[in-house]
Amino acid sequence: MVLTEPPRVSITIVAMFERQRAERAPQKRGRRPAADARYAQLLICNPINYKLCEQIIQLALACAGAFDNPCFWSIVAIRGWKMLRVDQVANRWQLHCAVHTVKALLPFKRQLRAVKRRIASSPHVVAESSVYPGGFDHISALRDAGFTLEGKHVLELGTGWFPVIPLMPRLGGASRVYLTDVEHLLDQNTILVAADFLLSKKEDLAQKLNIDIAGIEQLLLAPRNLSFDGLLQWFQLAYICPFDAGKDLLSVDCIVSHTVLEHIPEHVLRKIFRDTRSLLRPGGLHSHGIDHTDHRANVDPRLSRVDFLRYNDWTWRLFCINAQDYTNRLRHSDYVSMLRETRYKIVFERKFVNERCAMEAKHMKLWGRFRDMDVEDLATAWSHVVAKPC
Repeated sequence: MVLTEPPRVSITIVAMFERQRAERAPQKRGRRPAADARYAQLLICNPINYKLCEQIIQLALACAGAFDNPCFWSIVAIRGWKMLRVDQVANRWQLHCAVHTVKALLPFKRQLRAVKRRIASSPHVVAESSVYPGGFDHISALRDAGFTLEGKHVLELGTGWFPVIPLMPRLGGASRVYLTDVEHLLDQNTILVAADFLLSKKEDLAQKLNIDIAGIEQLLLAPRNLSFDGLLQWFQLAYICPFDAGKDLLSVDCIVSHTVLEHIPEHVLRKIFRDTRSLLRPGGLHSHGIDHTDHRANVDPRLSRVDFLRYNDWTWRLFCINAQDYTNRLRHSDYVSMLRETRYKIVFERKFVNERCAMEAKHMKLWGRFRDMDVEDLATAWSHVVAKPC
């Protein structure tokens, strides 16, 4: 559908009086319930899906209700240039960005996240298509570089919610794994979900890691009544959050990350590479799997995987107010150059060039520094790099 004018959907949210009073009040046809004079307007001036727009409103209402118990919030008027049907969806990523921006501005995010996890009806799900193969990528790349996991200490940058990848080196023989993050996301349930996920893959793990199934079960079948610290001790894990490579005194043999580096600003990455040199024991390695694509395409498949290369830095920062949405847009060559500038030697690298991205990049109006870059570098969707200190 081609729109001749961007639809302007104005949604008025009115703070109502107490829920019980409103529910008891007799409602006559054609009349609205009495409302407080307070209101807020959300004006959306971009083509969006009305059904998806409701998600923003529901989130706003839930947040308002959490901090204003005497009131409940309801949408009392929706008016606009034109109502959009589900089949008239334009840019879903805009809605995703808006919802995540609201989340980023919420106070007490950790407490709200804990409440959500307790009351959520849907179970936690591990992103099998990415995380599980990513763990084997690390083990394979390290082996190709002549590194063995037996008895080693491993540190993972940016563990996130599910410690699937940290548990895989433990199964491969690592004696201890350090989990790190800038925000506390792990809890007992997510650790157990990760262990259960790997337990469901025990036949495949036994074959690929050349270990027996009994050993896998012995490690992963943790008692369900253990506390968070008890589970970490059972799996021989340590959780450091927030992590500062310049201050946390550790000694490790390997530092790994999976789809994490692209979420870190360039100047912070340089500092991490410099500071972690002192953490690595002799013969230690960095191993990083990097997703170079526009992550908005994960929620809006019609968006090009290189679409974010069109925007200037200022505009792109507006799309990434929520830190979990931020991507630095660095290309594979940028990471390689950064590692070399911080005195690392590349011992292994592998990259995947997406042909569709290459075609789109050739015909796309790119911003600034991306215009002069090689098309193959722009279209590299994924890469894996292993490096050691010089």
